[in-house]
Order: sequence, then C-alpha cells, then structure tokens
Amino acid sequence: MARKPTVLLIDDELLTIMRWFPVRMRKHGFNVISCESFGKAVDLLLAINDETQKRIDAVILDIMFPLSAASQEAFKRLTSHTPNGLTDAMGAGMTLLPLIREKLPSKPVAVLTSVPEETSGVEGSLAGNVELFQRKPADESFFSELKELIEKAQEAST
Repeated sequence: MARKPTVLLIDDELLTIMRWFPVRMRKHGFNVISCESFGKAVDLLLAINDETQKRIDAVILDIMFPLSAASQEAFKRLTSHTPNGLTDAMGAGMTLLPLIREKLPSKPVAVLTSVPEETSGVEGSLAGNVELFQRKPADESFFSELKELIEKAQEAST
C-alpha cells in the first residue's frame, strides 16, 4: 500500500491549524505537519534535511502572518530571501516562498489565504511561484487538485 502524502501546513489561524483543516485533510487521505507561526515555519524550514525532504510531499502556505516579536526575529533572518522588501503581515508569508523552494525544490506549493479579493496583485505576484492558489475556505476541488499536483511531482521525481 502506498503511503499517504504528507503536507506541511503553514498557517497562523488557530481554528484552521488546530481544528477543522487538518481533520478535513486527513479525511482526504493526507498526513499533516502543522506550523502555526511564522517563526516556527522558519525554524522548521531551515532544519529540513534530505530525510525530512523525502517525507514532505507538498506545502500549503498562508501568506498573511502577524509578525509578533518572536516572528520579527525570524523575519530578520530571512532578509536575503525577502522579495521586494516586504515587511508587513500581508507579505510575510510570501517571504517564505524562496526558502520553501530552496529546501523543498520539487514539491508543489499551494497558497490558501484569506487575502481579500479586492487586494490587487496578490494572485498575480504569486504566478509562477505556486502551483495552486485559493482563497479560504478550501473547497473540495482544492483537495483533489492538491492530490493531482502531488502525484505529478512524484511521477516527475521517479
């Protein structure tokens, strides 16, 4: 039997992370590793080694993060990875993308965010950097598209 795909979920909303979303992911056949703060996400990504990389099949990223004092320190460590000098909560999650691509280069990245539709340019600025973009809440098509992306990535790596 093939193993369930494992998804690294990076999102600061406790309701999303700790309650309903991981449950829905498991119902759709995924294992979930949750990171509920920007600082924890940076620490986890920086610690990824070859063995960890093999266990993670995809990343789901929220791009809006409040930058607490602890997160500010993590944010400063990523200044070389910061696109366009973004420093606000709106772009904080976007600063993780280059690090995700560096540490998990062949893994699909999905952005699941509550950025309002009227926020111009967010989706366009992510084009080419992520394989899937959806505003919260995730609908059923999100899970099937994510599975397809993981399968394609796995086929390409074999």
